[in-house]
Amino acid sequence: MSIFKNKSKMAAPTVEYFNELCKKNLKTSKKAVTLDIGGGKKISGVSCIAKYLQRSLDDFKGLSLEDRMAVEQWLEYNNTIQNSSQDAETQKLILKELNTYLKDKVYFVAQQLTLADILLYHNLHDLIKKLSFQEKEKYINVSRWFNNVQQEKKSRQSLSQLIFLRTPVYDGFSGH
Repeated sequence: MSIFKNKSKMAAPTVEYFNELCKKNLKTSKKAVTLDIGGGKKISGVSCIAKYLQRSLDDFKGLSLEDRMAVEQWLEYNNTIQNSSQDAETQKLILKELNTYLKDKVYFVAQQLTLADILLYHNLHDLIKKLSFQEKEKYINVSRWFNNVQQEKKSRQSLSQLIFLRTPVYDGFSGH
C-alpha cells in the first residue's frame, strides 16, 4: 500500500494553503492546479507553484539563497516520495531517513516554517495518522516536527489534528 495512494486528497489541503497564501488566481481542475501570475502567464502543478511562491512571497524573502535552494530540494524530495509506490518497508525507510535528518532541527530548512515543511506535512499526514503511539515514539523527531507544524490552522487547513500523547499532559490547572 502506498503512503500517497490518493494524490488528490493530499493536494486538497495544499491547494487550500496556496489559496490562503497567495490570494491570486488559483484554478483547480481534475487534471491540474494552475496559478495565474498575470501578463498571460500561468504556472501549473503543485510543485511548480510551490517553487514560484517560495521565490516570490514576502513570507520567505528572509531566507538566504542557500536556504531557498534547500527548500526546493525538499520540494523535489516530497514530489519524489509522492509519486512513488511504496510498501510498508519503504514507508519505514522514509520515516527513518526523515527522523534522522530532523534529529537536531525544528524545521527542514533554516529555523522557520517553509513550504517544504507544509507540503511534506500534507503529504505525510495519512501515514502519520495510521501510526500507533509506539511507532510515533520510534520516529520521535518526525513526530515532534509534525506536531509542531500541525499546531497552526493555516498549515493544517482541512486536515485533522493528530494526537501524539496517550494521556493528557498536566496543564497546571486544577479541575476543581
